Amino acid sequence: MQNHNWKLPEIFDEYHRLIQAHLRSKSKGTREFIDILRLTEEYSIPTISRILKDLDQKNRYSYQDVLSVLRYQTQCTTGTQYLADDILKELNIDHIYTTHLPLSDYDSLLVKGGEING
Repeated sequence: MQNHNWKLPEIFDEYHRLIQAHLRSKSKGTREFIDILRLTEEYSIPTISRILKDLDQKNRYSYQDVLSVLRYQTQCTTGTQYLADDILKELNIDHIYTTHLPLSDYDSLLVKGGEING
C-alpha cells in the first residue's frame, strides 16, 4: 500500500459534501467517499481529481460513477490519457465536453453507403 500525502485538491472536499447531499445521508455519503479515496491507492490523485471534476460538471455524484469512468478509461482507451489543462486552453477547447459514442454507431453510418472507404 502506498503512503499518500493527504493534501488533496479542493474537489475532494466538495465532492464529499455533494455525495452526502445527493444521498441525503452524511454516513452513506462518507462511506462512498472513503471508497473513492481508496481508489487513489491504485490510481493517482490527479487522475481521480480530474474524474471528480468531470463528474461534478455532469452532476454525477457516486462511487459507481467514478468506477464507471475508470473502467471506460482502462478498457476503452488503453494507452491514452487526459490532455493537460494548459494544452486544452492553448487550443481553446478547454470548454468542450462530450460523451462516449460507441464505435458501432460510426460503423452503421459507413455501412449505409454500401462501402467502407479507407
